[in-house]
Amino acid sequence: MAAERVMLENVTINEMNKELLFSTGELQQLIKAVESVNRPVAALESDEDGSLRQRLGNLVALLYQADDLLDEIRTRYRMSTRLAEDLRLGRALQQVLNASNRVAQKVGFSFSSSNQTFLPSSLARQVKMLGQDIDKLGKQLQNEFPHINQRQQASDNQQPKLPDTHINLIKKTRIGRKDDKKEIIKMMLTPQGDIGNETSVSVTAIIGSAGLGKSALAESVYKNKTVKSHFDLRMWIRVTQISEETEIIREIVESCTNRRSKYKQNPKPAKLLHSRVHQNEGTFSGLLGCQTSDASGIITSDSDSKDEIDAYERQLQNEIEGKVFLLVLDDAGVIRGQRLKDLLAAGARGSQILVTTRLEGAVIAQAETMKYYRLSGLSDVDSWCLFEKFAFAQANHQGQANHPRDPELEEIGRSIAQKCGGVPFTIKVAASFLHGKSKDRWLTLNQQLMPHVIHEDDKMKHMLHVSYSDLPTHQKACFSYCSVFPDDFSFNKHDLISLWIAQGFISPQPQKSLEENAENCFLELARRCFFEDVRTDDLRNIVTCKMHRIMRKLACQYSAGIMSANMTDAGVNLDSTYKHVSFTSDRDSLKTISNTLQGQNLRTLVSTKEPYSGTEIGLLGFKKLISSLKCLRVLAVHDQGIDELPDSIGKLIHLRYLDLSKNDGLVTLPKSITELYNLHTLKLNHCTKLKRLCGNFGQLINLKRFEVDECDSLTCMPLGLEKLTQLETLGRFVVGQDFSKDKANIGLKALKNLNNLKGRLAIEFTGDWTTTIPEDPQAELSSKTNLVELKISWARVFNCKKKSNSLSEEEKSYYLQLLEKLQPNSDLKILRIEGYRGGDLPNWVGVNMLATSLPNIVVISIEGCDTCEHLPPFGKLPFLKKLTLRHMANVKYVQREHFKRSSAGVSQEPDREGPYFFKNLEKLTLHNFYKLEGWWNEETVVTDDGFDFPSFPRLSKLRIWNCPKLRSMPIFTKVSKLDLHDVNQALLEESAKKVSNYTSSSNKFRQWLGNVRSLQKHVIERYHALHSLPSTFFTQISNLNLNNIDQALLKGDTNTNDITTSVTHLHIKGCSNLRSFKTVREGLGNLNSLKELVIEKCPALNSLVSELSYLKSLESLEISYCKELNLSNDASENLGINKFMSSPWTSLESLHHLTLREIPKMESLPEGLKHVQTLRSLCISACASLTELPQWIGSLTALQHLRIESCEAIRRLPDGLKNVKSLMKVEITECPELMKNCKKHTGVDWHKIKHARVLLHRSWRYGHMPEIGASQNKTNVQALTDVKYIIIPVIAAEVPNGA
Repeated sequence: MAAERVMLENVTINEMNKELLFSTGELQQLIKAVESVNRPVAALESDEDGSLRQRLGNLVALLYQADDLLDEIRTRYRMSTRLAEDLRLGRALQQVLNASNRVAQKVGFSFSSSNQTFLPSSLARQVKMLGQDIDKLGKQLQNEFPHINQRQQASDNQQPKLPDTHINLIKKTRIGRKDDKKEIIKMMLTPQGDIGNETSVSVTAIIGSAGLGKSALAESVYKNKTVKSHFDLRMWIRVTQISEETEIIREIVESCTNRRSKYKQNPKPAKLLHSRVHQNEGTFSGLLGCQTSDASGIITSDSDSKDEIDAYERQLQNEIEGKVFLLVLDDAGVIRGQRLKDLLAAGARGSQILVTTRLEGAVIAQAETMKYYRLSGLSDVDSWCLFEKFAFAQANHQGQANHPRDPELEEIGRSIAQKCGGVPFTIKVAASFLHGKSKDRWLTLNQQLMPHVIHEDDKMKHMLHVSYSDLPTHQKACFSYCSVFPDDFSFNKHDLISLWIAQGFISPQPQKSLEENAENCFLELARRCFFEDVRTDDLRNIVTCKMHRIMRKLACQYSAGIMSANMTDAGVNLDSTYKHVSFTSDRDSLKTISNTLQGQNLRTLVSTKEPYSGTEIGLLGFKKLISSLKCLRVLAVHDQGIDELPDSIGKLIHLRYLDLSKNDGLVTLPKSITELYNLHTLKLNHCTKLKRLCGNFGQLINLKRFEVDECDSLTCMPLGLEKLTQLETLGRFVVGQDFSKDKANIGLKALKNLNNLKGRLAIEFTGDWTTTIPEDPQAELSSKTNLVELKISWARVFNCKKKSNSLSEEEKSYYLQLLEKLQPNSDLKILRIEGYRGGDLPNWVGVNMLATSLPNIVVISIEGCDTCEHLPPFGKLPFLKKLTLRHMANVKYVQREHFKRSSAGVSQEPDREGPYFFKNLEKLTLHNFYKLEGWWNEETVVTDDGFDFPSFPRLSKLRIWNCPKLRSMPIFTKVSKLDLHDVNQALLEESAKKVSNYTSSSNKFRQWLGNVRSLQKHVIERYHALHSLPSTFFTQISNLNLNNIDQALLKGDTNTNDITTSVTHLHIKGCSNLRSFKTVREGLGNLNSLKELVIEKCPALNSLVSELSYLKSLESLEISYCKELNLSNDASENLGINKFMSSPWTSLESLHHLTLREIPKMESLPEGLKHVQTLRSLCISACASLTELPQWIGSLTALQHLRIESCEAIRRLPDGLKNVKSLMKVEITECPELMKNCKKHTGVDWHKIKHARVLLHRSWRYGHMPEIGASQNKTNVQALTDVKYIIIPVIAAEVPNGA
């Protein structure tokens, strides 16, 4: 495989090996022997099925031994020369020779006065024997492999180009499928009718071959607005690697609760050996209820206790019961389980299971009991559109769109796209492969895809092979290595790069670091579609990505099941050929794994689970693990319950990558950690109890990446950090009072020579730092030109206990002087300052220098600067996109200077923003500016020529919270998301005046607000003095909250019936003088789109029912704490309606959920409610005057969930309930007499509801407790969220991580 060839090159080309050749004959012979097997090793690269690797197993084993041995020799040699060099400093040569004995004992080498190096006898014997074995085997294979694949050599000589527009090429690209999406949604939402399916859950299956985009299509359906609003609960499960019914149940529970369960923390378990992935046989029909003959009940593993299984089943039933849910089972394979089928049947009628699968035969065979959709390929037009995007888009983006494209090349491309059979995956792989290739290569591929050359079904496989074969050797090795991780794994780009470097897959190149080469390798693989689903940060840098399951299968194929394995919880019997292993362990500890891996020459051991799940290894177990795996290059045991490291950790001399993150028990590290000479990456993130890092870290001279994020107990950085001049990543630098007790620690001066730092750096001050920080920190941040993000924080300083105005001038000067000397480089992109208490900001971020010192800044966040009174002129920053300002109590104006314009629009001051005013700002947040009065100190505007006041040209998101005095802002007409909380109504009035040429006309004010056409979400809160809002203001808002406002604000225009708003979710709260919902309807316009209405704490509201006829799309209604509302006055005469006319309730043809809470005047349920035949859940709470439920409740034929709480006057249930056959769940809480009468078997009303699940709770606090773990902890407040599906269905459910 490619990894062996990279290893061979490292052995034969390594500069250190060449240096050692002059020292010993044994090494010369070993290197020569390794070179002699170059041909068979090269042949391994094209070994698809692993058969050649089996034949050459002995050779591969010897190569690994040689690499390990030479790495040990190089390491010991470097350590010896470094130690010797340290001894030579300040000493005579004779002293060096005298000290050599100590050095030899330490590293196993000896020196002569001429600096000649000699191998210890034991190592010399190993080198000699190994060289002889390899040489002997090489001679035997010489005739069998006469030449090297020349095409591969040529490919290796090609250097990957760094694509400037890689982000655009590898973002999720969806072309076509609109009709498919529409049809599937129609199939799902159309009532199933009488098709012989007695269950409440129906199934829709998307079937098609690999690469057609089934998952992408299902995700598009999942995110559709109509689908979101139709289902109370949505869940997404990736089934590819789950073989047990209990795993499916756990995944569903975790998906629907959006939290990790107590027993199982890994959301994407990797339970199968990768060689078994996608080799499933059988069907998923047992799960779907289509076939029960092979259902075998619950299939348990050794790690699943009976109690755990029962708890999950109860939790699942509790979560979905009575809800209309959507469950997506993506890439379904073998899943058996009648029990799961029964559990899912607890959902409300209309629930759906959407399946994506390649098992077409199984689905068609069961077509009578499910709906299926056969997904076909893209049309020729869509195929070419997709192909063109990947094959030509980069050139177009680089400004070459007008450059004439070679018509012959385009013709060839259209032919290739057509021959890909409409399979999107194949098209993308082919197009990205051809990007930048010669016309001859395009012609060759076009010929290879001819029908008479290759079968239609083999085109994808052929294209994958062509694309993979074209990669340079090191990229093949990097790609294949990814198979060690489970399917759907989210790769962190920086972690992946570090892992490749640790394995030696990245070779050095002139003028480039290993990290730069690895970055280029990653980007090229991503551009070639070996990675997908990328996530980016604020600067559009890739942070994470995933690998398509087809690509992962390809990676597994070329690792031949030998390099990598995903271990099951119980362990896997691995032979010595396994070199890279990942594992998941739930409650089983690493002890089992250490026993399984005894004696293995592993190079990688990685935990792929995310949060902690109770695994604990202990000191002895970890010591045993280390002693068993001395060849490790990578050890990632994050979140394994490790609380102490053994001193033997220092014996892992090959180790390059060590991840101990999320081991909360770790308090300190042993000093031996600094003996890991080759260590490249050390991750200690989220070790919350880690207090101190012992040992001299200056010995880790190869350390490039050191992370201690979220180590809240850490008080200072380790000794010797200043010597790590090669360090590139240091996410967090802690400065605390404890560092002053260690005279060897020089605090911020440790940063002085770390000029290779790049990416993000957070400097955090803790403790009583003002008495310990030296006057001159000498951090010299300005010389660190590769830093793009800087955070400077005093958030954890002990002085925070003081009030800001009690700080002395001397203490304030400490802040100012220190921040002044922490000026970053001018290329910085992101700046965050927290807890600064030195008055105004220093010069480099001040009024006169900001645009000069930070001209390229993109994101600025300043928080908790209580003593600051003036802010810098942010508007002059040409690239600023996000500005966040929080908790700055003394700032009166955002910009201290006056704003003054002449009638000609020419500034009378030399430093005005003019046309450059926030020209790229997209998001602005202002929080807790209690003294903020305006944007400028003073505004003098002459407008006789109609000059437009400055506005935010690109601002799309604006949030202003707790700025009660703010009266003036620049115009924000293009905002799409506006969130205002506790602001002065004069702010909007003043803004309207600016737009309307500063007249006082309310019509101009209305017109301006109405022009905010793209607004999607708005929160209006505490506008006590605001007189009105225009109806047109709400035409584009979908989610509107009206909190603590005056009803006068809702007085709309005269012709509101002609205005259709887009409001779908309306929440009215705390409107004390709102008397009639008619005011709301007339103020907002036509509410035909409204789906969810919540009215709470409106004590004057006394009229509602008459307006219900206008809410024809309403699906959920909640009325709470309205003491003047009497819904029982629902008679026609009280509504002014003829008694022969229908009740307004009859207009609610889509109402599914109704909650009536604390309505003291309601003596009976509104009679018109009996006409709402779509009602599925009814909750009645704390209605003290309600004494009984009406008999007509039996006519609610769709009712599935009835909840009665804190209604003590209700003692009996009506007889009509026994006729409601759809009833699934009845919950009664804090109703003593009623609970007594509904007690199982003994209660007089039990027979009326015995066909449903009955839950009786003494207190509502426990009534909504998830049954999983409820008996152990009755105070779990988090469980109260369970009530939401009755009160307000969660319409905007979260999108799954893996979607």
